[in-house]
Formats: sequence, C-alpha cells, structure tokens
Amino acid sequence: MLNNIQEFYNILPLIIIGGLILISLIIEMYSESSEKILPWLSIIGFLFAGIYSLVEVGRTSIVLQNMLATGGVVNIFWLIFNIAAAIICLLSINYIKKYGAYFGEYYIIIQTSVLGMMLMAGAKDLIVIFLGLEVMSISFYVLAGFNRNRSSANEASLKYFLLGAFATGFLVYGIALIYGKATTTSIDAISLNFTALSGNVLFLAGVLLFLIGFSFKIAAFPFHMWVPDVYQGSPTTVAGLFSTAGKAAGFSALIVTFAALFGGPNSQLFTPYLSAIAVFSMLFGSIVAIMRTNIKRMLAYSSIAHAGYML
Repeated sequence: MLNNIQEFYNILPLIIIGGLILISLIIEMYSESSEKILPWLSIIGFLFAGIYSLVEVGRTSIVLQNMLATGGVVNIFWLIFNIAAAIICLLSINYIKKYGAYFGEYYIIIQTSVLGMMLMAGAKDLIVIFLGLEVMSISFYVLAGFNRNRSSANEASLKYFLLGAFATGFLVYGIALIYGKATTTSIDAISLNFTALSGNVLFLAGVLLFLIGFSFKIAAFPFHMWVPDVYQGSPTTVAGLFSTAGKAAGFSALIVTFAALFGGPNSQLFTPYLSAIAVFSMLFGSIVAIMRTNIKRMLAYSSIAHAGYML
C-alpha cells in the first residue's frame, strides 16, 4: 500500500504506463478508430511518463515496502525506455500501414513491455526483477512474431520463446538458491550479508546462475545464439525496440544487482567471469558483424559487442 501521497508521485510514471495500458485496451475493444488513436495515445503517454521521470530525477526514494527505488539513475532509465518506445511507436505508424500488419495489440504490448522495463530498473528485490523481466520478455516474444504471415517471424518468435524460457530457468533457479541461503530476496539485505554468504557454495552457485540467466537476456557471448535469427525475423521497428530499450532494461537490472552485491570488498569475486564474457562478446560481436551483409543480422551481432562494452 502507498504510505503517503508522496509515494504516489514518486511512482507516477509507472501509474501513467499502467493507466495507458488499460485505456488502450478499452479503446481497442470499443472504438472503430483505434488504428488512428492508439499510436498517438501511446506516444503522448510515453512522452509524458518520460518527461515526468526527468523532472523528478533528483527526488530519490524507496517505496512500496522497500521493493522499488525511484529517482536518480532509475528515472534516467525510465526516461530512456519511454523515449525509445515513443520513437518506435512513431516509426511503426507507416511501417504497419506499408505491410498491412495492424493489430491494436501491437501498441498495447509495447506499453506492457515498457512497464516491465521500468520495474526492472527500479527493483530493490529479486522477485521484482524477475516479474519485470518476464513482463518484458513475454511482450517481446509476441512482438517478435507479430507479422504472423511471415515464416521467418514465426520462427523468430518460437526461437526467442524457447531460449528465453531456458534462460528464465537459470534465473529462477539462481534466485531460489540465493533465497535458500539468504532467507530473503531483498537486494539490500543480501548485500549487507554478502561477505558471510559468499563462503557458501550454494549461494555462490545461485549468484552465478542469476548472472548466466541475465547473460542470455543481454545477449552476451556465449549466450547469444538467439539474437541473429530473432532480429532478422522480427519487424524492423520491433528489432529496434529490442536493441535499444530492451538492451538498456537488461543492463539496468544488472547495474542494480552489481552495485549492491559486488561493491566494496566483493568487487573481485566474479570479475574473472565477467571479464571473460566481456572480452569474448566484444571480439566475437565486432568481428562477425563486419562480415554480415544483412543489416538486421549486423545490428544483432553489434548488439552482442555492445553487451561486452557495457560489461
């Protein structure tokens, strides 16, 4: 429950996107002009949420019973997600008309994916990270195969779903092991006891599985195998969403966990693992991207290299 009115204002960008989803659903069900209304409504909603996030960037707080952070870097990520989604919606208007692939759900699913991204960026609890990730991922699975008349789009959606579910298994198992030893999913609480917990093999295995799961999501080497086919088979605007807001969302969650768990004396614990993934991602992504002739596959391999740069 909201403790006071200030919490309401702190999470207002989330409320805006949630309300936008509900309004869009009603318009899609009852309005014959939804094809004209939804893209512009989505753009206005995203811009409003993004601008408000920027205005409130200096007001940091922990809300919703210490499960969500707002302000600072969190609001910067919220701004990135919303601006990227607004641009994608704007580009989608003519793209959808050109290919005759309009479905009202398209804009609603983009809105839902942004809601998941925002939860990930502000998460102060592993369960919130997981919920946000799955809201975003399920939306992406659908968007990847949105042009259902193309076999490549159907293949992209299925491949993304299967490998995404595989990665989710690693992530959930990692969270389960962490919870089993830490007896909490609060990132702050785990961080406070990390030095003592780091002597436990099962806890370290849980953290490693968690990192492996996210390595799939951010398309780091060698967990990148889904990226080229998914980017190539997806609609161009959707591939743009994957490579911008989707990538930023994955790193926002990693930044949240890295800053809390691997700060101070714990900073060297997983450095060899992260360094190896970063180096191989940069080398593999950059070299293979040069040899691609398909622009979408080149973008896909470039995104692998970008994952390495960020790590």
